[in-house]
Amino acid sequence: MRKSKTLPHTFIDPVCLIQVDPSSKNIMFTYQMRTYYFCAEKCREDFLKEPHKYIKRRTDVDPVCGKEIEHRPTIPHITARYQGKFYHFCSIDCKDRFEKEPEKFAK
Repeated sequence: MRKSKTLPHTFIDPVCLIQVDPSSKNIMFTYQMRTYYFCAEKCREDFLKEPHKYIKRRTDVDPVCGKEIEHRPTIPHITARYQGKFYHFCSIDCKDRFEKEPEKFAK
């Protein structure tokens, strides 16, 4: 079984939707009093051209309990990575259940 990798205190790049660690050297930009983190300068440039396109409400579903989770790039998420895919959770308990049996919950 492959262990999932958790990245604590991460944010989602609003353009490409990958996790960005704010403690690493990365690109950020404040727009309408919120700070957004980007994985690359290209993503920041795309955001600057059409910010409204990237700050729309986006949701995902917790693979363990089925609860809908709202994704906003400025809010840290409880996240795990399994077989190259990121999974988002509503709680630490759901993440822990997932990490014990990821093959049961991964789609």
